[in-house]
Amino acid sequence: NTDENQGIARDFNIYAIPTLLVFREGHIIDQIVGAFPKEALKQKLNTFI
Repeated sequence: NTDENQGIARDFNIYAIPTLLVFREGHIIDQIVGAFPKEALKQKLNTFI
């Protein structure tokens, strides 16, 4: 909730909702901004698995 956690949103440069950050070993490897159809989001996330 960016309204309740404005500092975290600022730290991660979240300016739009929804924003999904993908981490690997503690580092952001991708940022997905905006609403996506379920299948498109699944395809995108499967590239990280």
